[in-house]
Amino acid sequence: MWRFVGKYQHMCCDNGKNTGTTANDWEAMPSSTACGGNSSIDLLAWGPGQGLLVAAAPNGQASLLSETVLHRLLCCDVGAIQLSTDSVRLERQSGASALLAADISIRGLAVSSRHVLVWNGQKAQVFEWSYDMGDNKPLPIAKFSSTARAMALRDETIYRASNNVVELCNLNGIVRQKMTFSEGEGSPTHLDVNGQFLAVATDTGLIKLFKVTRREPKQL
Repeated sequence: MWRFVGKYQHMCCDNGKNTGTTANDWEAMPSSTACGGNSSIDLLAWGPGQGLLVAAAPNGQASLLSETVLHRLLCCDVGAIQLSTDSVRLERQSGASALLAADISIRGLAVSSRHVLVWNGQKAQVFEWSYDMGDNKPLPIAKFSSTARAMALRDETIYRASNNVVELCNLNGIVRQKMTFSEGEGSPTHLDVNGQFLAVATDTGLIKLFKVTRREPKQL
């Protein structure tokens, strides 16, 4: 597959005629194996969901390909780089590193000094990777259903955006508190934790900051 990286305005000359594209206007994307990899592909079609592509072979085999945005994060002393749809490379400033393998296709990623959270809009999975585990593989400690569009992680608390609410959950996904946003404020779409602060961005362009060191988050 190829992605267009050129500039559309360069495709037209002064008289408005299309001049086409050159090889420099296209960039090769990583290849994907479809239909078992042993047959030619004679049909490609977009699926009903966002980022879904169907590939079909003459022998009747079909594969559903899902677009994956690879995430990368740096939090506390932990760096995380998503390598594929279900794997994340973790590294500490001390030099320790480990490979996390999830049971789900990862659409979102959050890390803290001790835990890693991944989700895909249907399910979420929590792993433990504490400092004293060194290069050992992260341990899965919780898995729960969630349709949250965004999540963030701080210590033992998961913050997740659901409709017009930010839910504060424990590591098992059980809701302990809620922060409700009005219709005028909009629905939360992005969450980010930095130290003792939580930033929430909504679909109306509003950004709210909270101090989350106490039991009740305090808006700043």
